[in-house]
Amino acid sequence: MGNILLVEDDPVDALYLRHVLQRLGYDAVRTVPRGEEALEAFARDRFDAVLMDVNLAGRLDGVETAARINARSGLPVIYLTGNHDPAIRRRAAATRHWAILDKPVDPGRLETVLRRALSAAPPSGRAELTPALPGRPAPDMEGHPGRPGPDPPSRRAAEDAPPARAVRACPRH
Repeated sequence: MGNILLVEDDPVDALYLRHVLQRLGYDAVRTVPRGEEALEAFARDRFDAVLMDVNLAGRLDGVETAARINARSGLPVIYLTGNHDPAIRRRAAATRHWAILDKPVDPGRLETVLRRALSAAPPSGRAELTPALPGRPAPDMEGHPGRPGPDPPSRRAAEDAPPARAVRACPRH
């Protein structure tokens, strides 16, 4: 169904996410715990999407790692975070990404976001895909990537909801 690079340094979260992805039919999941290892895996192998924890141990956090992957590819990046610090969320939102999913990740939301990201991405490729560049419309959870227009009411409600379980699509710039 798709080759997924899962970058998660918490072993329990990584095990849970692998299990969820396998239940959703994604058998080709490569898990690495650090940004440096993610870049090495990216250089060696072909992936269709990246699930990236925002806070990683090591020299590179998830935002910096995603920025480096973005500089070399158009792979969809989906951030995962349990951190509600607005500064970190702003840093993540300033990069090209498909969504920021709060932990614990809801399997249904993950499935929806991942399927939409993969349907718009070239298969196992590294061709440019630019759904959420700063200054451009972001992917819309209710529509197609980059579709201009006002936020649907359901999205505005999700953005106004408490962050504990909210799924945030890329903010419009």
